[in-house]
Amino acid sequence: SAIFWKEALIAEVFSLNILCAAVLTYIMLRDMYEKQDARGFEPVFLISFLFGFFLGNHHTLLLMAPAVCCYLYFKLNGLRPAGVLKVLGTSAVFFVLGLSVYIFLPLRSMNDPLLDWEDPQTFERFWGVVARLRYGSLSLAMGESRGFNPAHIMESLVFYLNVLAKNYPYAGLAAFLAGYQLSTGGFTW
Repeated sequence: SAIFWKEALIAEVFSLNILCAAVLTYIMLRDMYEKQDARGFEPVFLISFLFGFFLGNHHTLLLMAPAVCCYLYFKLNGLRPAGVLKVLGTSAVFFVLGLSVYIFLPLRSMNDPLLDWEDPQTFERFWGVVARLRYGSLSLAMGESRGFNPAHIMESLVFYLNVLAKNYPYAGLAAFLAGYQLSTGGFTW
């Protein structure tokens, strides 16, 4: 789509974020389509580590969390509760290990670099950088949130649908449907 291509060409965090999402998706799909007996839980641990590590690039990768949770659900389905707890605990350790990339921020800040974004030497400043508090982490825009007014929600929905219609023309829809049919072996209406 036009948005995907535009963001892939910009020298910003978004092109790397797209790559990170694609790598996570590839590993999950590859593991799900292989025989369950052929692979253990190594891909689960790899996904956990990479998900934490890739969050160091941009926080919008959290939008992959539902996909990762679904992957974990299907991967752990059929295990005994003790086995599920063991795999989830190990996955949590790998996730935190991946998130440890953020430790670099206060360590580097202590050396007084020339460019020291937000000076994250205290916990409050460190959390401000990680949560992107100065530029609207939850609203994804600077300034105050407009709230959950039904008129604002409808306006945002119409805007979103217009963007989708503009960037995914009929050829894109046809390619999606053809890919879906090839990957699933046909439509079941």
